[in-house]
Amino acid sequence: MKKVLAVVVAIIMVFSSSSVAMASDGNHASGKASSGEIAVGVFVEIVHSLLGNVLAKFDKSCPFCYSMHLPPEFAEPESNCRLVVNGEDITDGRYVKIDEENHQIYIPVIAIYEALGADIKRVGNLVFISYNGGMTMINMSLENFGFPLVPGTYHGIRVVSADDAIVESDSFNYYFIRNMMGAEYEVDYESKIIYVNSVE
Repeated sequence: MKKVLAVVVAIIMVFSSSSVAMASDGNHASGKASSGEIAVGVFVEIVHSLLGNVLAKFDKSCPFCYSMHLPPEFAEPESNCRLVVNGEDITDGRYVKIDEENHQIYIPVIAIYEALGADIKRVGNLVFISYNGGMTMINMSLENFGFPLVPGTYHGIRVVSADDAIVESDSFNYYFIRNMMGAEYEVDYESKIIYVNSVE
């Protein structure tokens, strides 16, 4: 069993590194995911999901993402603030919150990048977001979307709402802003507005 797991993990790592190499290739000035990148991403995630789902039945963590493969939580859309992306208010029908006490915001990642003009492709439960030459994949069937909480995160969140992935500001910074660049956000606590804007 250990040998089989080692082979599967090796395959995942090889294909993951291929995917990263393709994403950083200079041929992606358009910022769109190629069909090759998506094919590799889907293959890696299928193997990853199968491995994680088998191990979860034995209460074991996945050796690839170091988490237990559990289904995501769902929540109804609700907000206590407004979300404005490049001057357009996209709050209605979405889960958007400001947690002033813990200095966190909870936002719909897919809707934000869609409003920023990103190329978004859905393949089953996988969502590929291509923006500014970078690409990120969200697995909507996993409890953590394939993104473990950033160490030190306080009041982190992973929730599916209105077919979107809701994350807290720590994860948004680490996995999206830093990875794909070209965007920034600001929170106006007094007016209760979250602003996300494209940057050069």
